[in-house]
Amino acid sequence: MRARRAQLAGALGALGALGALGAVVRAHPGPTPLDAWASFLPSGAPGWAFRLTDSATSPGAVAAASAGLAAWRWRTDRARALSCLMGPALALALVQWVLKPVVGRRLEGLLSYPSGTTCALAGLACALALCLSGRRRLVAGALGAAAVAAGSVGVVALGWHYPTDALGGALAGLGGVLGLDAVVGTGRAGPGGGGETIGGCPAPSKSWTPYPSSCWSGASGARRREGLASRSRTRPPPR
Repeated sequence: MRARRAQLAGALGALGALGALGAVVRAHPGPTPLDAWASFLPSGAPGWAFRLTDSATSPGAVAAASAGLAAWRWRTDRARALSCLMGPALALALVQWVLKPVVGRRLEGLLSYPSGTTCALAGLACALALCLSGRRRLVAGALGAAAVAAGSVGVVALGWHYPTDALGGALAGLGGVLGLDAVVGTGRAGPGGGGETIGGCPAPSKSWTPYPSSCWSGASGARRREGLASRSRTRPPPR
């Protein structure tokens, strides 16, 4: 439960920062001091960079990646699978259909704040990290942050966005996916619904049978069973 609250707090923090930055940009649509500070970023990019950035964050690519993550998690955690399926798309819809028209910042005649490209990258990176646990989640988070940073440099170099647009998009993707996952997962328990986990697998209880069985087989399953047994030995007896 504490992890869920921390996740919700992180989502609210990211969305709050997104809104505050949007208010500043709406009041001063031109380059901000942060944009001026980031003037060292390269300008201009080769054609292959344009095609790669455009295709990797297209609605079809985002939908396919989200569906793949959802299919991966569906049998073990349906609430999280739903977050992976809907989170990036909802964050992108919020950016394109709500925030861009409301803020109204334009670059080369097109609405630019926040960036849909970095929103898609951050949303998918966050969804992937949520599907993992332990060190693998840390590695996925680090790789995702690197991808978002590279995408931010790319959209600035291509002349699509100011640096603050890229930052706003990353905040939207992160906050949207984290927030949806925290809300969808609140109070979930049992297989396909989260609850207590051991090593990324659901912990067994009297009311349900853990799924899949691979979570409790082999060397990794033995470590999880030992962790559950040691936890049971430390609990006080019922009164």
